[in-house]
Amino acid sequence: KNEGNKIYNNNIHIIKKYKGWYLFVDVDEFLILPIYKTINNFLSNILKKNNNINTVLFRWAMIEKYNINKNDCNFKDIFNKYQTYSNRHIKTLINSKNFMSMIDPHTCKINNPCIYFESKVITNNSPKHDLSKESYKESYIIHVHTRSITNLITKSLNSYNNMCTGKKIINRDNFIKYVHSKKYNNSSNLLKDFRDLIGVKANLPFCHSNGNELKLNNTEI
Repeated sequence: KNEGNKIYNNNIHIIKKYKGWYLFVDVDEFLILPIYKTINNFLSNILKKNNNINTVLFRWAMIEKYNINKNDCNFKDIFNKYQTYSNRHIKTLINSKNFMSMIDPHTCKINNPCIYFESKVITNNSPKHDLSKESYKESYIIHVHTRSITNLITKSLNSYNNMCTGKKIINRDNFIKYVHSKKYNNSSNLLKDFRDLIGVKANLPFCHSNGNELKLNNTEI
């Protein structure tokens, strides 16, 4: 069931029931651990450094893919063909015994926080962190944010009646009228028209593409 961002706190009973580590990611996000074979190896290594660590933050990287290509069948194909951009946001891995609630899709409310992030222990449990020389070295999450123009439009339309109200299309009826009118055939401002009609979902890819272009090693995937 699509409950938007409420899905996390609506399912806290699962986290409370089954003890362990929980990573809060979407189906279009991929955890990359360049120097570790498994997430268990990664966790074991950092817990050896500090056994009190109960939270791990992973840096985000963004891919914005606009075209539909039948040859882009898996994540590795997409990673190899499309540009990846840096981002200040993070996603969270947490030990359930210290989990209290979700603040937002990026961060949790933590009991006695001991947070590991980019090779050091920190206290700043924020959804955004400035980039550093350690960013994208030990771990990161790649978010395939836009998978095609069709996907972008579909998500904005499907957000119309669900809980993600901030990402819903600005005016569904006006967008449909615009498409049927075929005004886009003669528009000199097609991109502006598209962004104005769709709203946040069409504007976010441009915001994400303002990040630095990352040169990541495809052998890590």
